[in-house]
Amino acid sequence: MLTTLSRFLSETAFVLPLRSRWQRGIFLFGIGVSALLLAYVATRWAYAERLGNTNQLQQLQRAADLDARNPEFYDKLGLVCLFSVDTPRTAEAAKYFERATRLAPRRAEYWADLASACDWSADLACSDASLNQALKLSPLTPRFEWQTANHYIRTQRATLALPHLRRLLSLSAEYAQPTFDLCAHAFGDPDIVLGQVLSPQSDPALKLAFLDYEAAHGRLDVAARIWSGISTAHLPFNLVQPFFLRLVDAGEIEQAETVWNDLRPQGAISANEATDNLVYNGSFERVPINAGFDWQFNKLPYIHTDFADPSATAGAHCLRLDFTVARNDEVEPVFQLVPVRPSSSYSLTFQVRSERITSDSGPRLRVLDALDPASFNAQTEGTVGTTPWHPLTFRFRTGAHTRLLRLSVWRPRSRTFPPNLTGSFWLDDVSLKPESPGAESRSTKREP
Repeated sequence: MLTTLSRFLSETAFVLPLRSRWQRGIFLFGIGVSALLLAYVATRWAYAERLGNTNQLQQLQRAADLDARNPEFYDKLGLVCLFSVDTPRTAEAAKYFERATRLAPRRAEYWADLASACDWSADLACSDASLNQALKLSPLTPRFEWQTANHYIRTQRATLALPHLRRLLSLSAEYAQPTFDLCAHAFGDPDIVLGQVLSPQSDPALKLAFLDYEAAHGRLDVAARIWSGISTAHLPFNLVQPFFLRLVDAGEIEQAETVWNDLRPQGAISANEATDNLVYNGSFERVPINAGFDWQFNKLPYIHTDFADPSATAGAHCLRLDFTVARNDEVEPVFQLVPVRPSSSYSLTFQVRSERITSDSGPRLRVLDALDPASFNAQTEGTVGTTPWHPLTFRFRTGAHTRLLRLSVWRPRSRTFPPNLTGSFWLDDVSLKPESPGAESRSTKREP
């Protein structure tokens, strides 16, 4: 801009009808005075701006004296009086905020600040009007809806807060947790949230967040009701996983099964290969989702896990584990949670193969009570050396209270020489089926 102005001045001829030296002197004097005034005002404003960058009351007051038309200084003065002094000076803060709104009537944040001061002074008419003005000027700003809802709840008009909370969540899901906390404190009734804050058109992920909130506070019955209303909403399992885990941790295995099965028709979870096989994805034909009742895996050092190895007994894929560094560790790289019945007999069949497993304590399958490991814990024989594909069968009977198994590939520490494990292990066609009541529980090995 300065370059353009310089060119303009250098290339433009000014013709001034000044006929005497006296007239020219007056003209030049006027220009000089104007320039000095402009420089003085600019310096004054710059100094005021520097003073206004602090939160010190005296410096802000000086800044406002130097630049009385700057609304930002009055807004800052109001905030300092309201929040940055030992005793809030609410009346003084309100005057500063009012001055800011007069100077900049279309700045929504100034009206919201004025509403805060009026709240402190219990001036409901002022705070109501100021909040309405802030919402009118900035209808898409979530924090103004949040401030308004809190205002109505603090002033014993909680029902007036409900439409603002609904609008808030439609603008920003980040307010979900504080909104649910606020509603729990103000209403104590989750049905009010379901009916008046979360509308039927609300994002299912938002309802799922409320479901998880209720589950986290031990209200699993309410969470189950919410789930029944959104179970067909095509939710990805990663969003449902927190609720699923809460059900498992609380021992609500049947409800966890319901959640898992509800997701299958939507494509979030594929159907199992065999309907009578309790092991999900037992042939490893799909990449596990690492959650729910699918295979789950831990990234462990020195173990390479491949769920898509092509050397399967049947089908396209199998599981391969490579123990790449000789170590004598207890490891469980892969596991699956399987719902079962207490005091019942089961038959576990699977195919394994191995290559150069060096330790006498090789990989094996282990089953234990996922909720109470000390009550039931059994394992197959380990696979060692180099072996071709071969089937194994393992029969066991669950404990009196076992309702959820943890089926895993497990390797215990070796107690004999050579202890360190290296080599490769393959697993395929894992199947778990209940046996008839009269079947014997044989080939079962329990841990001491």
